[in-house]
Amino acid sequence: MNTNTIYLLLVLVISFFSCTDHKQDSTPNVAIITGKVDVNWDDKIKLSNGAITLTDSWIDRLNLGDSIIQLEKDGTFKIELFIQKADFYILSHEANSIELFVSPNDSLYIDFNSENIVSGTSEKLNHHLKALRNNINTNKKYINEIDFYNQPVEVVDSILDSLKTAYIKIHKDFKQNNKVNDAFEKKILADITYRNKLYKISHPSLFKQKTGNALPIQATYYEDIARGSFDSPELLKSLDYVLFIESYTDAQSAGKNKYDTYWQIPMEKIHPKYNQIEQLDAHQDIKDYLLHQHLNKSMDNYGMVYLKDLIPRVKVDCKNPALVKQIEERFQEGLERRKEASIIKIYKKIDGIELEAHIFYPEDFKEGEKRPAYLFFHGGGWAIGIPEWGYTNCKEYSSKGMVAISFEYRLIDIHKTNILDCIRDAKSAILWTREEAEMLGIDPNKIVAAGFSAGGHLAAATAIINNFDVEENTSGLSAKPNAIVIQSASYNTTQSNWFARQSDQKPKSISTFHHLEKGLVPSLFFHGTADHLAPISEFTEFKDKMDSLGNDYEYKIFEGVGHFFNSPEANKTVQKMTDDFLEKLGYIEKQ
Repeated sequence: MNTNTIYLLLVLVISFFSCTDHKQDSTPNVAIITGKVDVNWDDKIKLSNGAITLTDSWIDRLNLGDSIIQLEKDGTFKIELFIQKADFYILSHEANSIELFVSPNDSLYIDFNSENIVSGTSEKLNHHLKALRNNINTNKKYINEIDFYNQPVEVVDSILDSLKTAYIKIHKDFKQNNKVNDAFEKKILADITYRNKLYKISHPSLFKQKTGNALPIQATYYEDIARGSFDSPELLKSLDYVLFIESYTDAQSAGKNKYDTYWQIPMEKIHPKYNQIEQLDAHQDIKDYLLHQHLNKSMDNYGMVYLKDLIPRVKVDCKNPALVKQIEERFQEGLERRKEASIIKIYKKIDGIELEAHIFYPEDFKEGEKRPAYLFFHGGGWAIGIPEWGYTNCKEYSSKGMVAISFEYRLIDIHKTNILDCIRDAKSAILWTREEAEMLGIDPNKIVAAGFSAGGHLAAATAIINNFDVEENTSGLSAKPNAIVIQSASYNTTQSNWFARQSDQKPKSISTFHHLEKGLVPSLFFHGTADHLAPISEFTEFKDKMDSLGNDYEYKIFEGVGHFFNSPEANKTVQKMTDDFLEKLGYIEKQ
């Protein structure tokens, strides 16, 4: 294949909601998309055609209707689309993305560094599409800046009506001098209509959060907003529509809490939502889409163990064989992936829940040996996450001679618990490792706890917070690790009401900053200045206290790096500093 040209055959009928117009000429026409991007960490560009995916995936996966295109070394690309009619596509690379309207015989050039990203044929339509999206984003910022959700229903309706009127005027002005086809027109109107419905769906719960009071509304508030919204599968190409139906099904699945701050209430999020989707009075294609997205998202965020009973059900409830097959295949792939661990053991049983330890042994490990242990706690906001997220780290350090273990802990979205229980489970994991050290082949005096994000907080808490008794501790052994490696963690949990709600109104009890004392075990910390989830100010405050106490620690602050460290250079530094740290402790050999 000529590396300068990527030929993609994108047949619209592969999208489950697309319909083939048999009256059209069956001879495809070619549309060409070329461009150039700056490559920082991703040497591929993604082209999507079809329903907007909601899968909240942290892994690189090819979704239905998507194509991954390899970039040339200089960041250039060329795509030839064989299409029969105009349609909407999304082109994305790293943090940049743009929605495109592409017609047969179009020739478009994309430059994410230009103010006018799209040039060529259909340029005006695509600039208009971008202008309308900018308008919706501007409206979103405006709503976030005013006391929008504090207002009664009639005030909110008035604000949204005025925003829609301004949006429609931009579109009418454009149509005076430009031709717009029916598909384009429907998409444009759907975007603003369902963006406004999304704000209305969010209103009761955010009103309760901000005012502490229930919003005076009719019992059929959600149903009235959603009426007539589930008959047209073609709407699934609108991001705003997809966000609306996601929010609607989330709220309805919350049951008696649906008018409350339901996303913050500890409750099981898998089965109630599946049931809500299955019962939805909607076009079957929309139900199939929602079932597919929900199970995909759940497999990514909650793992396979908690979904076993839903796989047989979806074979009946989803009428799209291709989507059912994809779900089954992903489920089997997930089960197979678990086999990458040398062994999976149950380290804790509580309230009918069995928590897993996924153990990785070095290839040269021999029975009777006592190796240093690398214990990893995954991220996910204490609400989502699976031990498999720690497999890469565990494989890395088992290959360097350590026994590596990725731990499951109770989650807000599955077990209806809170951060207090997450810390208890993390401490139980340390204690179990030390108590079972001989059986596990571990040196009980060489245990390092590591974690990312929420998992970083938990790993740090095992070493710092003392007042969490481990219920099952009859051995008298310590539930503290011998060293910690922490990345992108939260340190001061007293600055957010969310932490108060997730700690029985005792945010100081889970704050590592407030429990920090002299004599902390050897520690290594990593944080980015552009972290939007755990602000850098939290870490610098923590660092200053570490200095004042004279604790033994190392750290690295990465300028411009965000929470998820999407920087190859930053990650290389993290790897090198972690290796050096563990070498100095005598946990691994010099690399």
